[in-house]
Amino acid sequence: MRRLVPLALLFALFVCVASLSAKDDQPRYKTAEVKHFTLGDGVTLPDQINQQDYFNLVYDKLLEEMGKSKLAGQVVAEGATVPDADAADSIVVEGKITDFQKAGHTMMHPAVLSMEIKVYRRSDHTVITTIPPSIRILPAAYRNDKTFSNITAEEAAHEIKKALK
Repeated sequence: MRRLVPLALLFALFVCVASLSAKDDQPRYKTAEVKHFTLGDGVTLPDQINQQDYFNLVYDKLLEEMGKSKLAGQVVAEGATVPDADAADSIVVEGKITDFQKAGHTMMHPAVLSMEIKVYRRSDHTVITTIPPSIRILPAAYRNDKTFSNITAEEAAHEIKKALK
Protein backbone atom coordinates (compact mmCIF):
# COMPACT_ATOMS: atom_id res chain seq x y z
CA MET A 1 0.00 0.00 0.00
CA ARG A 2 2.87 2.37 0.83
CA ARG A 3 4.29 1.86 -2.65
CA LEU A 4 1.07 2.98 -4.29
CA VAL A 5 0.95 6.39 -2.59
CA PRO A 6 4.15 7.75 -4.24
CA LEU A 7 3.06 6.30 -7.59
CA ALA A 8 -0.36 7.93 -7.28
CA LEU A 9 1.25 11.27 -6.39
CA LEU A 10 3.64 10.96 -9.33
CA PHE A 11 0.76 10.17 -11.67
CA ALA A 12 -1.25 13.15 -10.37
CA LEU A 13 1.75 15.43 -10.88
CA PHE A 14 2.19 14.14 -14.42
CA VAL A 15 -1.49 14.80 -15.23
CA CYS A 16 -1.26 18.36 -13.84
CA VAL A 17 1.88 19.15 -15.82
CA ALA A 18 0.38 17.70 -19.00
CA SER A 19 -2.79 19.77 -18.63
CA LEU A 20 -0.79 22.96 -17.98
CA SER A 21 1.35 22.45 -21.07
CA ALA A 22 -1.77 21.77 -23.15
CA LYS A 23 -3.19 25.15 -22.07
CA ASP A 24 0.01 26.91 -23.13
CA ASP A 25 -0.30 25.47 -26.65
CA GLN A 26 -3.73 27.02 -27.19
CA PRO A 27 -3.63 30.25 -29.18
CA ARG A 28 -4.94 33.26 -27.30
CA TYR A 29 -6.77 34.68 -30.35
CA LYS A 30 -8.68 33.08 -33.23
CA THR A 31 -7.12 35.25 -35.93
CA ALA A 32 -4.56 38.00 -36.22
CA GLU A 33 -4.65 40.37 -39.18
CA VAL A 34 -1.32 41.98 -40.00
CA LYS A 35 -1.35 45.31 -41.80
CA HIS A 36 1.49 46.93 -43.72
CA PHE A 37 3.69 49.20 -41.63
CA THR A 38 3.73 52.86 -42.54
CA LEU A 39 6.26 55.67 -42.27
CA GLY A 40 5.56 58.51 -39.85
CA ASP A 41 5.49 62.14 -40.95
CA GLY A 42 8.95 63.60 -41.43
CA VAL A 43 10.73 60.26 -40.97
CA THR A 44 13.30 59.26 -43.56
CA LEU A 45 14.96 55.88 -43.91
CA PRO A 46 18.56 55.44 -45.07
CA ASP A 47 19.16 56.39 -48.71
CA GLN A 48 20.19 52.88 -49.69
CA ILE A 49 16.81 51.44 -48.60
CA ASN A 50 14.01 51.18 -51.17
CA GLN A 51 10.99 52.07 -49.02
CA GLN A 52 8.40 50.08 -51.00
CA ASP A 53 10.55 46.93 -50.96
CA TYR A 54 11.39 47.45 -47.30
CA PHE A 55 7.75 47.72 -46.18
CA ASN A 56 6.72 44.73 -48.31
CA LEU A 57 9.53 42.64 -46.83
CA VAL A 58 8.63 43.75 -43.27
CA TYR A 59 5.01 42.76 -43.96
CA ASP A 60 5.93 39.31 -45.31
CA LYS A 61 8.36 38.59 -42.49
CA LEU A 62 5.93 39.81 -39.83
CA LEU A 63 3.22 37.48 -41.20
CA GLU A 64 5.70 34.62 -40.94
CA GLU A 65 6.89 35.54 -37.43
CA MET A 66 3.34 36.03 -36.11
CA GLY A 67 2.48 32.56 -37.42
CA LYS A 68 5.45 31.10 -35.56
CA SER A 69 4.50 32.88 -32.33
CA LYS A 70 1.24 30.90 -32.03
CA LEU A 71 -0.50 33.93 -30.56
CA ALA A 72 -3.39 33.34 -32.94
CA GLY A 73 -4.84 30.22 -34.48
CA GLN A 74 -4.61 31.83 -37.90
CA VAL A 75 -2.61 34.81 -39.16
CA VAL A 76 -4.31 36.53 -42.09
CA ALA A 77 -3.21 39.11 -44.61
CA GLU A 78 -4.38 42.69 -44.64
CA GLY A 79 -7.99 43.01 -45.76
CA ALA A 80 -8.87 39.35 -45.24
CA THR A 81 -12.39 38.61 -44.06
CA VAL A 82 -12.96 37.07 -40.66
CA PRO A 83 -16.28 35.44 -39.71
CA ASP A 84 -18.41 37.60 -37.41
CA ALA A 85 -18.39 34.85 -34.80
CA ASP A 86 -14.58 35.04 -34.60
CA ALA A 87 -14.27 38.85 -34.71
CA ALA A 88 -14.48 39.29 -30.93
CA ASP A 89 -11.53 36.90 -30.47
CA SER A 90 -9.47 38.39 -33.31
CA ILE A 91 -6.82 41.10 -33.33
CA VAL A 92 -5.38 43.53 -35.85
CA VAL A 93 -1.70 44.54 -35.78
CA GLU A 94 -0.54 47.73 -37.40
CA GLY A 95 2.70 49.60 -37.06
CA LYS A 96 4.37 52.84 -37.92
CA ILE A 97 8.04 53.78 -38.09
CA THR A 98 8.14 56.89 -35.91
CA ASP A 99 11.83 57.75 -36.04
CA PHE A 100 15.12 56.72 -37.57
CA GLN A 101 18.38 58.11 -36.23
CA LYS A 102 21.40 57.33 -38.35
CA ALA A 103 24.41 55.68 -36.77
CA GLY A 104 27.34 57.67 -35.52
CA HIS A 105 30.88 57.15 -36.66
CA THR A 106 31.68 54.46 -34.12
CA MET A 107 30.25 51.10 -33.10
CA MET A 108 29.29 52.71 -29.80
CA HIS A 109 26.59 54.76 -31.56
CA PRO A 110 24.40 52.42 -33.65
CA ALA A 111 21.37 53.57 -35.60
CA VAL A 112 18.05 53.60 -33.73
CA LEU A 113 14.76 52.66 -35.36
CA SER A 114 11.68 53.56 -33.31
CA MET A 115 8.24 52.11 -33.97
CA GLU A 116 4.74 52.36 -32.64
CA ILE A 117 2.81 49.11 -32.86
CA LYS A 118 -0.91 49.08 -32.10
CA VAL A 119 -2.81 45.89 -31.42
CA TYR A 120 -6.57 46.23 -31.32
CA ARG A 121 -9.63 44.01 -31.20
CA ARG A 122 -11.12 43.47 -34.63
CA SER A 123 -14.76 43.55 -33.53
CA ASP A 124 -14.91 46.98 -31.89
CA HIS A 125 -11.46 48.46 -32.67
CA THR A 126 -10.64 48.75 -28.97
CA VAL A 127 -6.89 49.19 -28.52
CA ILE A 128 -5.49 46.27 -26.54
CA THR A 129 -1.96 47.61 -26.34
CA THR A 130 0.39 50.14 -27.90
CA ILE A 131 4.02 49.06 -28.02
CA PRO A 132 6.84 51.59 -28.61
CA PRO A 133 9.93 49.45 -29.33
CA SER A 134 13.26 50.93 -30.36
CA ILE A 135 15.84 48.82 -32.13
CA ARG A 136 19.56 49.52 -32.14
CA ILE A 137 21.00 48.61 -35.53
CA LEU A 138 24.59 48.53 -36.67
CA PRO A 139 25.18 50.36 -39.97
CA ALA A 140 26.06 47.15 -41.83
CA ALA A 141 22.56 45.80 -41.10
CA TYR A 142 20.75 48.53 -42.99
CA ARG A 143 22.77 48.37 -46.15
CA ASN A 144 20.15 46.17 -47.81
CA ASP A 145 16.38 45.95 -47.63
CA LYS A 146 16.14 42.29 -46.64
CA THR A 147 18.41 42.41 -43.58
CA PHE A 148 16.91 45.67 -42.35
CA SER A 149 13.35 44.41 -42.83
CA ASN A 150 14.07 41.09 -41.10
CA ILE A 151 15.44 42.86 -38.05
CA THR A 152 12.41 45.17 -37.94
CA ALA A 153 9.83 42.38 -38.30
CA GLU A 154 11.50 39.98 -35.89
CA GLU A 155 11.73 42.65 -33.20
CA ALA A 156 8.12 43.72 -33.80
CA ALA A 157 6.86 40.12 -33.52
CA HIS A 158 8.91 39.57 -30.36
CA GLU A 159 7.53 42.72 -28.73
CA ILE A 160 3.94 41.85 -29.71
CA LYS A 161 4.23 38.35 -28.28
CA LYS A 162 5.81 39.68 -25.08
CA ALA A 163 3.08 42.31 -24.63
CA LEU A 164 0.16 39.93 -25.28
CA LYS A 165 1.29 36.83 -23.35
